[in-house]
Amino acid sequence: MPSAKKICIVCEKNISNTRGKEIIRCQQCNNTVCNEHFNSCRICNQSVCNNELRKCDYCPFDQCKNCTNKYRKNHEQYYSLCCIECIREGKNKT
Repeated sequence: MPSAKKICIVCEKNISNTRGKEIIRCQQCNNTVCNEHFNSCRICNQSVCNNELRKCDYCPFDQCKNCTNKYRKNHEQYYSLCCIECIREGKNKT
């Protein structure tokens, strides 16, 4: 039986799948992802692709976009991204 081919949404390379192995899908965008571009969100543990990760402006970590909020401070023109953990700790207030 020939292997099924899918394309990674991040690097756009073919992912070959042999019988018995699963093709990994991002739990947020539902697209296929190769092993190199597949991560787990550090907060909610969802399996997400690199396209769905966001970097927090208040800590050095990445998390999924569902665990990240946008903030605009006092009529400033730009948004800052803040993870749920930094919101709980009040880091986005500084």
